[in-house]
Amino acid sequence: MNNFDSDNIRFTGPGSGMNGSEDRDDGRANGNADFQQQTSWQEWQKFQEFQEWQAMYGSRSMNCAYAAEIKRKKKWKPVKILAGLVILLMIVYVIMSSIQYGMFGSRTAGTAYTSGPYVGVLHVEGTMSSSTSSGSEYSQSYILNQIAGMESDPANRGIMLYINSPGGEAYCADEIYLKLKEYKETTKRPVYSYFANTAASAAYYIAAISDKIYANRGTVTGSIGVYMGPVVNAAGLFEKVGISGEYIKSAQNKAMGNYFDPITDEQRAIMQSEVDEIFNRFVSIVAEGRGLTEETTRILSDGRPYTAGQALNNGLIDGICQYDEAKQAMLSDEDIDAPFVKFKYQKKTTLSDIIAQSTDKLAGALSASNLSDVEAAVKMLEERPASVPMMLAE
Repeated sequence: MNNFDSDNIRFTGPGSGMNGSEDRDDGRANGNADFQQQTSWQEWQKFQEFQEWQAMYGSRSMNCAYAAEIKRKKKWKPVKILAGLVILLMIVYVIMSSIQYGMFGSRTAGTAYTSGPYVGVLHVEGTMSSSTSSGSEYSQSYILNQIAGMESDPANRGIMLYINSPGGEAYCADEIYLKLKEYKETTKRPVYSYFANTAASAAYYIAAISDKIYANRGTVTGSIGVYMGPVVNAAGLFEKVGISGEYIKSAQNKAMGNYFDPITDEQRAIMQSEVDEIFNRFVSIVAEGRGLTEETTRILSDGRPYTAGQALNNGLIDGICQYDEAKQAMLSDEDIDAPFVKFKYQKKTTLSDIIAQSTDKLAGALSASNLSDVEAAVKMLEERPASVPMMLAE
């Protein structure tokens, strides 16, 4: 029985040339034929390679060279396998992303291909922000683009807002509200809203333009109000750890609300005036949209959240039902015969984002408990939130 021992680099059997003498050409050929018939394809390939090395170096010196080559190949084999897997994963990722975002002619995220009339279901989910971070479920530009697209689409018959959001930036809310108002005035088509888990503050702001509002019985809504802050004075903490800072300002109210300077009464009044102006607009929009008096609306707008039942009793919504029932109510009330087509922003999380997020979480977990007072203070400075008017349920 012929065999090939790769670990000891030794052949035994006919034509192997390893029995103390060189083979003749005819003996080698006959032996090779017998050996090939009795071995696997992989073993035959190794045998062929061994003979090539024997021809190059001769039978005496070839063993060391061939052994070194085998070791070199074994050393790099795991690296090659790993590299191949990485490349394969990248190819699969690119193909899946291409399919999801329409590079190969498939459905592009947020774009509906219909052959006839439709009602667009526009999802507003997540915290409303003017900036879209990677992996975020909310995109301001996406929502505005979809409203504009449906406004110019003659096949569109109306918009159903599917809202699951605690609110967010006042600017975002007003921008969407104005776009929906333009849609209604230009097209004369209806806008309805359905509240899922949460539809509070800025999320209620945009829903106020709706012809009718329906909510799930478990919905939390309301929270009608505006805030700015928090305004944190960390001068005492910084002094404790030996950090001092100073702003060089063109006027006394520039850079107000910074960590090093206490806020003055004048600055507090300035910030309050901003909040009041936006709040007054909020109240006006709710009163107009819900057919309430300004006095009643102000009583309801003390910032508190409402259950669906409380919202219905106070005239903030029109009904409590399931999502499918709300859709049927819209079709019936507006005499529409068309299917609903979903427009929902797709998260765009890349492979590098996942790796980066995992690394950040690991680093945070390892260092969170080891921060000195100075490091904690510096971290607070780096993470200082922007002081912008917010409509957020908290």
